[in-house]
Amino acid sequence: MKEVADKPESAKDIKSLIKAYDINVWECEKPPEAYRTLNDFFARKLKEGPADSRQIETVQRAEKLWIKGNDFSIHELLGSAYDAADWEHATLVISRLSPTDYHRMH
Repeated sequence: MKEVADKPESAKDIKSLIKAYDINVWECEKPPEAYRTLNDFFARKLKEGPADSRQIETVQRAEKLWIKGNDFSIHELLGSAYDAADWEHATLVISRLSPTDYHRMH
């Protein structure tokens, strides 16, 4: 039995997924309307160059995010080996699987 997201009628949900997760469609290899199903879009290829990650401008902004349902701080992230104050204004890149960034099945 086919999964709901593998059925052709699931393609109607692609636009709402793009809007809900603010997906950058300019990075996609094909335009959104070219995908036959929601799963086809979810497993989309990117154009040459883009990466599956987000850059967060400051650590303070990143601390407002939660990972796997857990809040975190720069001190917790770095542990006692570093002085967290030295890193408070650093740029942080988060590489993770999410509806926004996940493009290829593995």
